Formats: sequence, structure tokens, C-alpha cells
Amino acid sequence: MLVGSLFAFSLQNNQDEKLSEKRYWDLLGVGVLIAAFTFIDGEMAFPGWVAILPVLGTSLVLFSGASAVSKRVLSWNVFVYIGKISYSLYLWHWVVIVYAKPYFYLRDLTVLEGGAMIGASFVLAVLTYHFVENPLRRLKGKGVLIGTLGGVIAMIVL
Repeated sequence: MLVGSLFAFSLQNNQDEKLSEKRYWDLLGVGVLIAAFTFIDGEMAFPGWVAILPVLGTSLVLFSGASAVSKRVLSWNVFVYIGKISYSLYLWHWVVIVYAKPYFYLRDLTVLEGGAMIGASFVLAVLTYHFVENPLRRLKGKGVLIGTLGGVIAMIVL
């Protein structure tokens, strides 16, 4: 949170920074993120000091602003869609992990098993987004109450 606060403060005070200079911040941020994904492994204490790499990389990309190359890439439809389903994906991946854990408790997952878990999480997130989230957003009046009660009943059942 401190890094985000510092970047927000510097953005407020540096509105006149040249576009070409922001591009360098963007490239540096992407480079730091690639380094983080490459070098951080399961042996490192995370979160810990090593967490500064993804935090710094993400902050630099955000600092570079709307004109940056990474913004154009992140504006691609596939990434925007993943952003739209991200909350459902976050929730469902834990359910998939918890229910799969007894089957994989004493051994590591194979690539195929891990891919199947990721795929199942995505399918559940897409279904939830289209058939739960979107319809609930359009509800008015009594529909909100019915939708809320339906959600509570579904949570109790699960």
C-alpha cells in the first residue's frame, strides 16, 4: 500500500511528464514483472522481501499511464474479459482447490491435472458471470430481494 500511495502522490505532482519518458517506465515495469515471474519460485518466502518485484513492476506499469504499450496489450478483448470474470474466477478457484485437495494430498499435481483445475475454475467463473452476476445487476425492486435470497440459499447448500 505504501508503494501505491507513493506512486499516486507522484502522479498527482508529475502530470507534465513526457510521453516518451512514460514509455520507459512502462518497459521497465514489464521487465521487472517478467523477472518476478521468472525468478520467484516455491522455495522463496512469499510474501516477503521478494514480493517487492511484482509490486514494483505493477506500480511502474500503472505509473506509465494510459498511453503506454502495456495498456494497449491489456486492452485486448481476451484480457478485458478475464478482468470481467476475475472476481468469480478468484472465488471459484478456491472451491476447485478445496474439493480437489483430498485427491492430490500426498503428491504434486501433474500439468494435466493443474490445467484441468484451471479450466474448471474458468468454466465456473464464466457461467457465474453470465448467469448470476449479469442478471443480478439488472434486477430492480423485488428482484433484488429474490436474487439475494437465492444467493444465500445457494451458499447454504454449498
